[in-house]
Amino acid sequence: MVINPKIYMEQLEELGLDELEIEPSSRGEAVKLIREIEDHISNLNKIRYNLHGDMRIIRKEYLERLVEEGIRGDRKRRRLIMDERDRVLSPYEGIDRLIDGFIDWLENVLIFLREYAGNHNNGC
Repeated sequence: MVINPKIYMEQLEELGLDELEIEPSSRGEAVKLIREIEDHISNLNKIRYNLHGDMRIIRKEYLERLVEEGIRGDRKRRRLIMDERDRVLSPYEGIDRLIDGFIDWLENVLIFLREYAGNHNNGC
């Protein structure tokens, strides 16, 4: 059984990424933020792993429907099934793109924080 995409959205909202403040005032604060962001990236990767698993299950279910007897030669029924599969997968794909965007953003934030912590360590 696959998880409803709304549950994945709730998991993303629970991470609180929209409330993340990235304005360190010291090297220690930057290091703390680095750990926090690495945890967020790890959580996003776990959510994405589960999301991809659900997407594989959905694709497999629709593939099985496509190979059922009587559908092989029926192009119209095959197209209807493929369109239905695409509609079902669409919210999962949107969430996947959202996760990719969050990870890209957080990785850029990590670069900034690591540079900040390094420069702050050298007395800059």
